[in-house]
Amino acid sequence: MPMTTREPERFRCENCKVGYALGKNIMMYILFEKKREKEIDSLWKKRIEPFEGDEFRMRFIEDGEEYAFVMYREPPEKGLSVGLCRRGLDANGQYANFKRSIQDGLLFTYGLSRGERFRLSERYKIIRDVEFITSSEIEESSSLWELLNRE
Repeated sequence: MPMTTREPERFRCENCKVGYALGKNIMMYILFEKKREKEIDSLWKKRIEPFEGDEFRMRFIEDGEEYAFVMYREPPEKGLSVGLCRRGLDANGQYANFKRSIQDGLLFTYGLSRGERFRLSERYKIIRDVEFITSSEIEESSSLWELLNRE
């Protein structure tokens, strides 16, 4: 299944890192390079901040040795997915622990990194609609299929 990231005004994660914090609250964060601070701040203010967390869906689509993470609003307004990134699947590591720990949703935020040092934003959304699925479970006529395959 081809996964593209060509849509404007959504985050792209070719060179970013995805992290998970497991504890009392489960958190997922995406680390962007510090030089993208204005772009990411603007994206958060425009695409995430104005909406309630229960308007978002978060899907982790597993496909062989990688997974795609996509966050979008439902019902999807044309061109309003928030982001998509692909990552190698480390079934024995942090991702597997994160996946087992999700029960009632998660806190989603972003951070900015400079080398090995990073700072997480104080902004976050509570996302309750979180699912882990395989690429074969996605219906071809679904909004998720369209988001993943949009050129």
